[in-house]
Amino acid sequence: MQSSIEHHFIHLAPKAELHVHLEGTLTLHLLQVLAKKHSTVVPKAYEELMGSEEKFELDKFFAAYYEAQSLLRDELDFAEALYSYLKIASSQGVRYCEVSIDIQNHTSRGVSLDTIMQGMKLGQQMAQKDGIEIEAMVIVCLVGEKTEEEALKTIEEAAKFRDLIVAIGLATSEVGLPIKKFERAFLMSKELGFKTCAHFWDNGASANIKDGLHCCKLERIDHGMSIFDDSKLLGECIGNQIPFTFCPQSLITFDQVKLDLSKGFPFRYLLEIGLLISVNSDDAAYNRAYIGDNFALVEKIYMLEKSHIKKLCENSFKSAFISEKAKKKYLGLVNDYFAQ
Repeated sequence: MQSSIEHHFIHLAPKAELHVHLEGTLTLHLLQVLAKKHSTVVPKAYEELMGSEEKFELDKFFAAYYEAQSLLRDELDFAEALYSYLKIASSQGVRYCEVSIDIQNHTSRGVSLDTIMQGMKLGQQMAQKDGIEIEAMVIVCLVGEKTEEEALKTIEEAAKFRDLIVAIGLATSEVGLPIKKFERAFLMSKELGFKTCAHFWDNGASANIKDGLHCCKLERIDHGMSIFDDSKLLGECIGNQIPFTFCPQSLITFDQVKLDLSKGFPFRYLLEIGLLISVNSDDAAYNRAYIGDNFALVEKIYMLEKSHIKKLCENSFKSAFISEKAKKKYLGLVNDYFAQ
């Protein structure tokens, strides 16, 4: 069935991006610039991956992902990365974003948290100078394969940058790694005033999501589409308006996610029954799809109407870690846009 909504209308609709990894936005052009600057070359693993077919094996993705992010070495590198992302995000309707950064992977190779945060400030200033008015906040994305002690140390350091860091998150393969391992880290994060969220791969057990909500007191779930396997937990999440960040193109890109979007996952149904679900880009450069592209994707697959697109835009701001006053402002922009 042909789409009934013009893609430029979907792209320009005001929205928030809540699940996007800075390291996942590194384009070939930016990496070439950084490689030249640092007298090196673009990692071979990245070039091979991006020159391959559209679906990736997870181990090959991570090999390219980690090698490519090693080119982020100083304040200006991080600034350029954020500016590059914001420039594209602005063209796809983003008004507010929360950018996840794998802080531990950078500090472990000698890049200080201060360098990263100063880069984030500079990147936003560069964007504003060019007329890009997107408020960008940072999510410290803990690495699940590292120790609890390392996580606690990172959170303590992050507390020095509460003006820029809005939340503590977690990314992990999930398989064999229970969320309870990070219970103390998340509870500590909340005590320090941070919001909390965590990745739950879409082929992971819903019991892990339950532990994340009940034991770790998480405030937002990234991916987490296995929620549909537990009707009681789904009802709880709808009742408590727990946000979920859906990244559709990632489900197509990565081979390890065994989920057929068009046949096996009732996205439209979940949206219509009230799950606070938003659409995001995840690793935009690798997926070859930014947030507006992901909106267009779900519109096409699930034959969404304008009312659904409006709801997704509203959900994105309702799910954001911002004040009620800010939410009201952004929701007003959504209402004005769809009243056209």
